[in-house]
Amino acid sequence: MQSSLEPAPGTPQICIWNQPAPDGWRIVRMSDVFTRITRKIQTHDLPILTISSKIGFMKQEDRYNRFMAGESLLRYTELHRGEFAYNKGNSKTYPYGCVYPLDEYERAAVPHVYYCFRSHIEIDPVFFTQYFAGGGLNGQLARINNAGVRGNGLLNIGADDFFQMEVPLPPLADQRRIASILGSVDETIRAAKTVVDQSRQAKRGLMQLLLSGGLRKSPLKRTAIGYIPEYWTTARLGDTCDLFNGKASGTGGTRLRVFKTKHVYDGPLLMHQPEYVPDDRAGHIPLRAHLQDGDVLTPNMAHGTIGRVAFVEKAESDWTVDGQVTVIRSRDAQRLLPRFLFDYLSSSVGRKQILEREIGSVFGELRGQTHLYPKDLASILIPVPPVDEQVEIANQLQALDCYSAEEERVMQQSRVLKNGLLQDLLTGRVRVPTI
Repeated sequence: MQSSLEPAPGTPQICIWNQPAPDGWRIVRMSDVFTRITRKIQTHDLPILTISSKIGFMKQEDRYNRFMAGESLLRYTELHRGEFAYNKGNSKTYPYGCVYPLDEYERAAVPHVYYCFRSHIEIDPVFFTQYFAGGGLNGQLARINNAGVRGNGLLNIGADDFFQMEVPLPPLADQRRIASILGSVDETIRAAKTVVDQSRQAKRGLMQLLLSGGLRKSPLKRTAIGYIPEYWTTARLGDTCDLFNGKASGTGGTRLRVFKTKHVYDGPLLMHQPEYVPDDRAGHIPLRAHLQDGDVLTPNMAHGTIGRVAFVEKAESDWTVDGQVTVIRSRDAQRLLPRFLFDYLSSSVGRKQILEREIGSVFGELRGQTHLYPKDLASILIPVPPVDEQVEIANQLQALDCYSAEEERVMQQSRVLKNGLLQDLLTGRVRVPTI
């Protein structure tokens, strides 16, 4: 991983080039601050890197050999630590391309289609890293993009136009103070993310232990889903649950909220970007298709989304799902606790069974056009411990979820704070006083 500057949803577009410069600041062209780099590769032992819009520089080993010989390296530029590269590839994260500094390698080879550059005056590189990551160039990039996105996914932005764009140039002391503040927020985000990642890893280990060995000392028996305690039983999902696809379609209403695959990720049902069934169709959705407490949801279409499992802790009466989401509903919570069901289907063994039932093309021209049908999900085999043990297992795993959720909240609040600071500090709207 190269950077922790992944923008949160809703990252503002910073725009200063068409506004008066704050007192003491100058608005200059990129070429006034940076010089383009077209350095040829001098050695064949450099790491070959590419830019991911979300994480920055990463090794290109999935597509190229580390040691590339002959003419292939003629299509690469040698980049040094602290220098920048602009990837003009279009992506959801950065629709106008992205700029990242090289900070984990002393030297590297990067594709020649990147515009590489370094500063030729004294600057704080973190200030400009934050400015680029915050979308500071987006407005101008949108204007100079001559013909949209090419067939290769690259924006039609020429190098001359790129280096003629305008950027703010505060006094060096201001750059450093702004970089320090934004860097502190980034550190909070990184620390929270580390805790979240560690909690998830701990949960995976605990799930493996509890969902195969149980809480009581007991000999194990071999089953089709692996070893489980002798006193546990197994059951087909279809024998213990109702499984059905959602009935809702369309949007634009006001009464019946519809959850879609974008709301169904591992963990609690996501509440962002609410959508509603058209009011004239809402009355035709059967009550059975309205969500209930304890429902387990999984996408049933598109490779990459199939396999996610979400849990509905507390449902409202006017919630439902669309046809691309399957509802798995325990018929008897005294036999199969919904939370235990969610935990099992979220485990590596449960998820593997879901993915084994994915039908369609993963590769080739029709790649991604895959489906998951309730009748196939019904054949999944699940362990069934005594219900009191299900409760205890679910409680232990939920305790880890709560700990992780608190750090997730800190991370999201910090990202919201940073979004506001980006807009205020990098445009000079709010000045940082000298201490």
